[in-house]
Amino acid sequence: YYSFHGKLPDNNQTLAVPQPDQLKGKYVNSMQIEQGAIHVTFANDSVLENLTVTLRPALVITYPPTSYLTWVCGYAKAVPGMTLIGTNKTTVPPQYLPQMCL
Repeated sequence: YYSFHGKLPDNNQTLAVPQPDQLKGKYVNSMQIEQGAIHVTFANDSVLENLTVTLRPALVITYPPTSYLTWVCGYAKAVPGMTLIGTNKTTVPPQYLPQMCL
């Protein structure tokens, strides 16, 4: 989406995917796209039920624009020279996240 449009999607509707509460499975209650970030809310797990982990795009902000994009999860920071897009809504406690998300 970003390489074609030059921007990140605003929401699920922008990508023509189902609404957040319709994107679910055994362990996922919903998946919401918001200003480029993806918020995954867990379900059916005694520890993670109703908790969220966010995947945020990190971009190299330059002019002219480049298509360098990577993803950052949870509480992790962007590497120097990259800017995180979207809000981190992660509520999963750090002890339940992989090291790369801290």
